[in-house]
Amino acid sequence: METKTQDIIKSKINTVFIHVTDLKRAVDWYADTLGFSVDQEEYKALNDLPVYTFQMGETSLSLDAHKFDDSFVFKPAPHPVCNIHCEDIYKAHEMLKDKKVEILSDVIDLGDLAFFNIKDMDGNVLMMCNG
Repeated sequence: METKTQDIIKSKINTVFIHVTDLKRAVDWYADTLGFSVDQEEYKALNDLPVYTFQMGETSLSLDAHKFDDSFVFKPAPHPVCNIHCEDIYKAHEMLKDKKVEILSDVIDLGDLAFFNIKDMDGNVLMMCNG
């Protein structure tokens, strides 16, 4: 019996990696600014970790500071690395504006889908999206 590609490779994204310069500062920013839940036990061990992962349902978000990779040269992602779901895109825009987050656009509303882009503390572009 022949093995099919879909039996080996699944149509599923396990995690999205965002490269950061300082893991603790990044975890704090994503938690404080975007409200992501922090695992307190893992947070206590942050100084020993190369990566911190926010569990977000089926797909997780991993912040990678390349702690053990001396050859890595950080460059912020100039295009959205992912989109983060918002229940109310306009309230999200106002909230992030009030938090002094760098917002790259007004809300672009296409009817069934609306979004805007922001930068994290390292300049990585993220999309905030309601669809």
